[in-house]
Amino acid sequence: MKHRIFLLGALSLLLLSGCSDPIESKSSMNIDDWFDERYEEELQFSPIELSFLGRKEQNDRLDSMTFESFVEHLEWKAKSVEMLQSLFDYEALTDQQQLSVDVWVYQYEQMLKSKDFFLNGLTFDQMNGLQSFLPTFLINFHQVDSETDLLAYVSRIEDVETRVNEALEIAKQSSAQAKTGITLQVRIQMIILGQT
Repeated sequence: MKHRIFLLGALSLLLLSGCSDPIESKSSMNIDDWFDERYEEELQFSPIELSFLGRKEQNDRLDSMTFESFVEHLEWKAKSVEMLQSLFDYEALTDQQQLSVDVWVYQYEQMLKSKDFFLNGLTFDQMNGLQSFLPTFLINFHQVDSETDLLAYVSRIEDVETRVNEALEIAKQSSAQAKTGITLQVRIQMIILGQT
């Protein structure tokens, strides 16, 4: 009987030793917790994304469409990458954690590369743009379960004018840029359509 209890105790210790916290390095913070916290911070840049996730924080607002808002998000992302690289030793992480780091850094690099092309896209066209997205979003994703939700919905409807004006300003800037030279987006479309 004592032998059986000893074996069960030894087996329990062996099993529990495999349940240690995920790898931590350079910091007392667990990298998985760090990613969870940064993800929550990043979500705060997009009230629309929060609604897509079924969450109601900031559900009285729409995302800002300005270049300044983009730059603010980009600067935050750059600081998060610096923090990530200073807090955690990449080589000490598991393969899955390294992949998470790689994806996070890749997302930042793609945002940074896109900065110079912010005005190159087509702001409005027959398939895309706020003129079709906002009504679809408000109808299909803004949940109204209470009076507070309804008031938030009305606030969002009132915010549409501001966001469309931001998009119009981007379209004007894009158009002005195009007058001085063909934008990359238009050039690609011309190549695809064989109009070079």
